[in-house]
Amino acid sequence: MKKLYTYIILLTIISCWQELSQEKIEFLTNQENAKNQVSNWIKNHAKYPESYEPISFSEFGEFTTMRKNKEVPNSKTFIIKHTHEILNIDSTLETFSGYFILNNDFQVNIIEVERSKSIGGAIPPLTKIWMDKFGIKLSAKDSIEQEKTRKEETNKIIQNLKEDLENGELEPVYPFDKEQIKNLLDTIDLNN
Repeated sequence: MKKLYTYIILLTIISCWQELSQEKIEFLTNQENAKNQVSNWIKNHAKYPESYEPISFSEFGEFTTMRKNKEVPNSKTFIIKHTHEILNIDSTLETFSGYFILNNDFQVNIIEVERSKSIGGAIPPLTKIWMDKFGIKLSAKDSIEQEKTRKEETNKIIQNLKEDLENGELEPVYPFDKEQIKNLLDTIDLNN
């Protein structure tokens, strides 16, 4: 009987170890994806992409939005600090160090020099701090596409808020706030 208990305990420990290993593998895979996507984003948005030279990646983290103790689907955010050298728009070599915040699809969404603790997304992406120093100017077509995406994403957010209020996923602190929030959401012109 002792051997049976020992065997069960060993199986439990091994299965827990394997589960932790899977989590670690997923973490390391996400970290590598974040590194690759940040480097690709820089190469695709830099005025002088050939001058890009990575120095380091550090401070990687993952965050998930939780609602009622459940993970919100597609809400994962990845943050990684990246230091690199690159020519600025005046052709002068500079070192940039900042936090690149990526959305669930590993798209660069926010760039910060100092960590603000933001973990959400931005529409359009808040990359101005980097783009103003090192990036190519947006074409008229890109600007129109960015504005279209902003409107679509804003519509989704408003619709999700309305649905969450209706089905009880979003509960205001005070009961009278729920009706006020619904009224406010109804006044937003989704086409602007």
